Amino acid sequence: REQREREEEREREGLGGRRDCRCYMEKMRNKLCYTTSPTLTALHLLTSIVLVKQLGMALTQKNVCDNLIYFLSTNLKENFKNYQEGSMLFLAEFWRSPEEIVQSSAQELFLLCCRQITNEKRAVYVRAWIQRLRTRGSDESKITAALVLGTIAIEFPSTFLSTQTSSPVTPLFSSPNPSFSVSPSSSLSSPFPPPPPSPSGMMTKSLDIPTSSEPDVRLVCRELVKLINSNTVSLQMTALDLLGKGYKKIWRGHIGDFQGFIFKCFQLWQQGNNNNHISQAAKTALLSFAHSSPRDVTHVLTDLLLSEDMLNMQECTSALLFIRTLMEECTYRLVSEIDTIATAVVHYLEPASAEAKRALNELVQRYPMVSFHQGSQMLAVGTTEGTISVYDLKQAQRIHLLDPKENEGSDDDSPTSPRRESYPKRKTGPTAPLGITAVAFNSQGQFIAAYSHTESEIWFWQLQSMSFFGFSLRPQIHCSFTVPRAKFSSLDDVLVLWTSPRSVELRYGKNVEPKLFTI
Repeated sequence: REQREREEEREREGLGGRRDCRCYMEKMRNKLCYTTSPTLTALHLLTSIVLVKQLGMALTQKNVCDNLIYFLSTNLKENFKNYQEGSMLFLAEFWRSPEEIVQSSAQELFLLCCRQITNEKRAVYVRAWIQRLRTRGSDESKITAALVLGTIAIEFPSTFLSTQTSSPVTPLFSSPNPSFSVSPSSSLSSPFPPPPPSPSGMMTKSLDIPTSSEPDVRLVCRELVKLINSNTVSLQMTALDLLGKGYKKIWRGHIGDFQGFIFKCFQLWQQGNNNNHISQAAKTALLSFAHSSPRDVTHVLTDLLLSEDMLNMQECTSALLFIRTLMEECTYRLVSEIDTIATAVVHYLEPASAEAKRALNELVQRYPMVSFHQGSQMLAVGTTEGTISVYDLKQAQRIHLLDPKENEGSDDDSPTSPRRESYPKRKTGPTAPLGITAVAFNSQGQFIAAYSHTESEIWFWQLQSMSFFGFSLRPQIHCSFTVPRAKFSSLDDVLVLWTSPRSVELRYGKNVEPKLFTI
């Protein structure tokens, strides 16, 4: 009896969790606040959930707030006879709200309504939103359409992609009383009102209006990129989240100026002191882009590092840190970019640059085609083009370019990056990387051993050789050997190890006996 009395008292005080919610529903069953119109339903739901969220942040009873949100968003239809679904169009208008709690609540309710309808109805809604995006209208209207379509593309990718077309979209603005809610007694029609007629004497065609032949996915992607370049933080964060989550499956290949886009994301990441939320969102999105396209993102960051006056010292440190993270997480996919990364790292290798030193150490420890000689402060990097770049870290530049196809190496006094345009695109995957697979200095730094799994050959370069006039500073191939072919397993199984000043042990595969070479 005492327990029942306590429960009744808790119900009167509104602290009974789900049971209180049911009691509340019973009391409100005959009310008309959720049976008037889809717009009022959406308004009441949005207001209630925002209020509950704010109470949850202020109070410690989070479970009660979660239960209230659950019942408000899922059980209303079961508790009201004439319940009308909330207007998705009305909810979508609040996606542009500068208040994060209002924006997130509107998005949650919109997705909930979207999940409760059939796939065919969702497809009609997608086409209607695309029609709104393609027609001349206000910037606010296009922003809403881009955010809605971006979210649907991520949550329902098959529905979004199935509606893609490059032909002109059939007008859907035919409903005299547009509503984003589908009532049982009405047929499915356009959720949007027709655009206002153009004033007389005004141009009816604008250059910045997308053509009807532009693919829908590219159009949505372009509008989301525009939001990132805007000055509204809430819109920037939402666009970053949508592009980051959907880049791999939806947006990849549809971003026009990818270099400028990555640079903008990098700048937003560096604004951590001004706004930590936008900084974290930009970094998360940048990591999503990098995991899907590590080579492309590395291209952008190394170009920025090698461009004068593009980045300050703090930004250079962040770029090097990001590249080092990519080398840890996408080791094999960055093999073809090792020479470019090394050039950028050497360019910023100063006594005070701790991050550049860590990036250099990551290169040497992770990739067998990179070798560092402590005594001479020289760095050798084998490339997928079959050449070897030798850097003098004291001069912070490349000094030699060794090519096994030539008997002598060429001197290179240029501190700039090698021309990337001259490098053909080659795939690296589970098979052995093309070009140089492993390099190593001997203990004196006088010889470099370079092994190519593709060519099944190992070369020995002499960096300093005797000539008629004394020492020659131009490297020359001392000798080379053919290596028996073996199945490539992993970069971790490849190693060129100097056992003496003139002897090398080559390990180049699992269950493959190491080979010993003496020069």
